Amino acid sequence: MPSKLNPRYALSFYLVDSNVVLNCEIDTMQLTLSETKNEIAQRVNIAMANTTVDGHLLSECIHPRDRVVVSADDGERDEVVFRGYVWSITYTNSRMKILQITAYDCLIYLMQTEDSRYYRSGLRSDQIILDICAAWGITGEYIYAAIAHRNLPMSGKVADMIVSVLDKVKARTKQKYIIRSVNEDMNIWRAGTNGEVFDLVRGYNVISTSSNVDMSKVVTSVAITSKADDNGYSAIERTVDGDTGKWGTLRRIVSGSAYQNDGTRSADRDRIYNSVDDEAYAILDEYGEPVHTFSCKAVDIPWVRKGDAVNVIAGDLSAKYLVTSIKHDAAAKTMELDLETLK
Repeated sequence: MPSKLNPRYALSFYLVDSNVVLNCEIDTMQLTLSETKNEIAQRVNIAMANTTVDGHLLSECIHPRDRVVVSADDGERDEVVFRGYVWSITYTNSRMKILQITAYDCLIYLMQTEDSRYYRSGLRSDQIILDICAAWGITGEYIYAAIAHRNLPMSGKVADMIVSVLDKVKARTKQKYIIRSVNEDMNIWRAGTNGEVFDLVRGYNVISTSSNVDMSKVVTSVAITSKADDNGYSAIERTVDGDTGKWGTLRRIVSGSAYQNDGTRSADRDRIYNSVDDEAYAILDEYGEPVHTFSCKAVDIPWVRKGDAVNVIAGDLSAKYLVTSIKHDAAAKTMELDLETLK
């Protein structure tokens, strides 16, 4: 029977060409659900024997863009945790005949589609992003801070366009965001604002933890350079310093030529910062100290997703943390989380 410490998953394929539904036995396969830091789409990886299900040989009937639905049951909740599309299929025919399938939720289309758009000055972040989504037939919910933008030409991957707008909001407001697919809508929320915060506690559901502190990205001094002369040389006009006494001098250069003579941003272009000094102080604020990151392996909780807050009391972790990436392993009944301190 499924329970909190023994959740069970179910997997179904909806075959587009034949309008057939295949319900597969989860105990005979490997199934993971992953959300990584650099992808907005949730991914499912499946490795299963090439068997016959309801009279259908899997390798012959499953095709790219067939639908995939994964649900989970912990004894109290029985809900869908993934809806998406078969994206790639690998069939290995050796001593064991194995079918490996990768599926993504609907946001994969935004990650692999390019566009070119222009937004006039005065539009807000939510207006821009929801318009991009509407252009690609995706409905969405925007529950996050928004700012007014100046003239904003954009081109490239649609997901990158959306992220670039949200990164400007994050830089101005200091609020982190999360993009996720929920019931095939794109939802944008402030990270760490989930209603139910799960507890991960040693002796109950935590298997292991680890922590890391790293100075690789530390910046303690920002040098502001002038416009390049005829020889291409940009002189350092001044520096803005952080805690050089504690961490030493680790310098980053910022070009002042991207701003007007008075140091403010050009009126006709949308920039993250209002002035070159704002940019320098923002760099010191974000990178002025070593980065602390954490990881945790625990008994699986199917409902935890990237961008959620979780309470962890195990090892040297004892606080509320933000999930920056996660992998649920249905066969092992475990989950692996990368975490950072929730500010």
